[in-house]
Order: sequence, then C-alpha cells, then structure tokens
Amino acid sequence: AMRECFYLSNICPQNHSLNEGDWNYLENRVRGWASFFGKVYVVCGPLVAAHPDVIGENCIAVPDSFYKVVLCNMRGTWNAVGFVYANDGAHHNLNHYCRTVDCVEQLTGIDFFCQLPDDIENQIEKEIDWEAWRIRH
Repeated sequence: AMRECFYLSNICPQNHSLNEGDWNYLENRVRGWASFFGKVYVVCGPLVAAHPDVIGENCIAVPDSFYKVVLCNMRGTWNAVGFVYANDGAHHNLNHYCRTVDCVEQLTGIDFFCQLPDDIENQIEKEIDWEAWRIRH
C-alpha cells in the first residue's frame, strides 16, 4: 500500500507552499486523530474545473483545489468533517478550510459515508462538531 501511494496515477500537481504548509498541517492533524482515537477513515482528492490549467508535455490538469473528508468513531460517537483547500500558497487557520461533509459531497458528486445507517450519516454529514475535532471555531 505504501508503494502504491507513489504511483503517478496517485499524484496531482499541488502548490508547493500548500503541500509543505497548510495541507501538511492537516495531514499531521489526521495522523494525530488516528493515534488518539485508534482509527480514522479518510478520503481525499482533487477538484478540477471544467477547463483547468494544464502543465507539461502531457497536459496534466492542475486542480483548482483539494478536498479531504474524515470519519471517526470517537469513543462510541461517529463524527465526520470535511476540508477544502484552494491550490495556492495562502496560509489560514484550520477552521478556514473546514466544511461539512454534505458541502464536500456537493462539490465532488461523491456520497462518502453511505454505508453508515442513514440516521447517523445524515446527522454527521450536515454539521461540524468543532469540539470533538478540537478545531477552534
């Protein structure tokens, strides 16, 4: 699995400042949640415009932004949170990037946690539990 993360099919052009800055901070937070709660489910990917900028001789599409959604059972209570990062070098606090999972689903067209019971899925995807995720709001 670790080798697969380095396949070219798993790589997107990302602003260097984003990759080393705010996106890296989020990745470290997710690792911290996994360490603290024992297990997290993470889905992430690019958001590409209808007519994206392209780079290189193979015309690789450059995403406008990136998303990440995180699901965790926090000691018996399910919680989910989403994030959307513009593919630029801006720096903001983590709460600037936070979105409900419903919002990220609208942007991506993906139903992320459809295997959860509907009552749980609907509740956790429509709001952010700032305290549970320890994100200053």
